[in-house]
Amino acid sequence: MSALGLAASHLPKVPELAAGEESHLLQKKNKRSQDSLLSLLLRAAGPGLLACLAGSDAGELFTSGDSGAKWGCGFVPFVLAMTPLVYATQELTARLGVYTKKGLTACIRERCGPGQAKMLALCLAINCFFAVMSELSGIDAVAQMWGANRLTGSLLAALALISALVLLTYKQVEVLASILGLSSLIFVANIFVLHPSPMILLKGTSEMHLDNADWRKLLAATIGCTFVPYPMFFQQSATAASGLDGAEDMAEERNKTMLGSIISQLIIVSVILSVAATIHGRRKLRGISDFVQVLEPEFGHMFSKVVISIAFTGVSLGAAFVATLAPAWAISEACGADDRCAMDQSLSDAPIFYGSIVSGISASAIMLQTGVRLVTLNVYIEIFNALCVPITLGALVFIASTSDSLPVHERLVGPYKWILVAALSMVSVAGVAAAISSL
Repeated sequence: MSALGLAASHLPKVPELAAGEESHLLQKKNKRSQDSLLSLLLRAAGPGLLACLAGSDAGELFTSGDSGAKWGCGFVPFVLAMTPLVYATQELTARLGVYTKKGLTACIRERCGPGQAKMLALCLAINCFFAVMSELSGIDAVAQMWGANRLTGSLLAALALISALVLLTYKQVEVLASILGLSSLIFVANIFVLHPSPMILLKGTSEMHLDNADWRKLLAATIGCTFVPYPMFFQQSATAASGLDGAEDMAEERNKTMLGSIISQLIIVSVILSVAATIHGRRKLRGISDFVQVLEPEFGHMFSKVVISIAFTGVSLGAAFVATLAPAWAISEACGADDRCAMDQSLSDAPIFYGSIVSGISASAIMLQTGVRLVTLNVYIEIFNALCVPITLGALVFIASTSDSLPVHERLVGPYKWILVAALSMVSVAGVAAAISSL
């Protein structure tokens, strides 16, 4: 026997596979891959990711698209400069949620009394009323693009929202809304296809038009869609509802918040760049059909229409979950019924919570039937957000600086506090001044 044959005779024999056994092993391997993907999604999903994605909603898409159509890349520097502040504010809500086990309104009630808590909850409820209108308008725009009437789109969306929030647990809604919120990443992918010229970007970002009322209006709207008040309330209440506790959970939630902040701001920049590279200078943004035109040269009409429909429906539904849950928790907290696990209870066990959900969605759907122009509606909703920013940020900074429930090392103190206060104050003043001067 040759040396090669002798060596081969001492190797362990591989058992032969029976018929059908190979396919069974492949199925197990595929199942492990699917399990890994699912577990990865479940690990990434959380209040921080979802709250940040809610900022990339239908209102943000319309506002960013409108600014790109009218002013090119001029608002990109503002969005990039505000990205660290988005993370900083959402991270404060995570701290408070982890260590106080309460929402922001409950903390205000405990610290300042029920009157201030109810006033804050009322402001949030008004803000979220318009926010849900914005999300329903995004779905309504998709329905009309496919030939349906306004009533059909908004009614189906309202019923879907109410059904999901009543029938599903919080964790199920969290994962579902996170998946939906990521659908607008198509605009990020589009940037790699368009390859916008660096010179065009530099030229567009070097221009400011402070003397133009329309430019100031879009500046206020950009600030409003970057610092949306209700995700801040949502993240703190949702963090408490998730039962996150201790330094390890806090570190993980910080990572998710950072990921969400980067993704949400990247989406805003991508929308501006996509629109600026295609329809800038030709006309104002008229509606969702212009977004189809943005993608059409590279992807074709029908594919672009389907993708835009999925993106707008996804981000609208995902953000609507956040915009509905935030005031429901806040109103319950302001009334003293601040059960953080209300969403996992029955209708009879949490009547204030579920009553706020149903009434808020229903009122927004009814108001949407007035026939207001969708782009105009969403821009003015974001301007209203800018007017609400100082109230929300003021309450958040106050509680993060003074709450006895926060460990000493987690309180907002020292140089970081004053740098953050100075930066947020400048943003708040700029947003309010731009909003008032443009109206």
